[in-house]
Amino acid sequence: TDGHTDSLCRATLINLLDTFAYDDESVVKEARERFEKHFTDSSALPADYKTTVYKIILINGGEAEYNRILATYYATEDNQERKYALGSLGAAPDLKLKIRALDWAVKSGDVKLQDFYAEFGVVAGGKDGGSAAWDYFKDNFVLIRDKLAKASPSLFSAIIGLAISRFVTNEQANEIEEFFSLNPVPQSSRRVSQSLELIRANAKLFDFVRSSKLVSDPINVWK
Repeated sequence: TDGHTDSLCRATLINLLDTFAYDDESVVKEARERFEKHFTDSSALPADYKTTVYKIILINGGEAEYNRILATYYATEDNQERKYALGSLGAAPDLKLKIRALDWAVKSGDVKLQDFYAEFGVVAGGKDGGSAAWDYFKDNFVLIRDKLAKASPSLFSAIIGLAISRFVTNEQANEIEEFFSLNPVPQSSRRVSQSLELIRANAKLFDFVRSSKLVSDPINVWK
């Protein structure tokens, strides 16, 4: 039996699989087997791994897999169980499914007010998801702002932070700055400012790396 440290290490490594090994044949095979089994045997897919497995299934699947995972949300009233679907649906690589996941979270009324922001992070965290999350935020800015008008300002700030979390260029920072100059968000101005500062710092770092021998002469740079 694993000790506490081993269990923690195992969970941490498994939770990285949907980022670094989602296309590994053995990983996908194991994920699919556990995914199928967990509908009749919950022990086949421990809670610590469920979101990761759902994401791997989605990344390697399509609309059918999306619908099956969405169905798990409605199959329970347990909010913790529902969060596994909420935390994974936006990982589907197809842009239409990403938008569908965001529409569901924002517009369906089936996701709690304090939870729907999370889908922006899931979408932004996937391949080509950064632009999808930001474009959706811009297109639905008024709806989202009004939806959260009476909620804690931290929720709106969280959505902003997640929607632009993957941007790393000065051009993107300038676009974001222009958008919020035309659409002021006083309650979230600090989050916008902090995000812009981080994006520009990352842009500076990437420019430095691109101009260094790490890129121009990667074989000899460490000699």
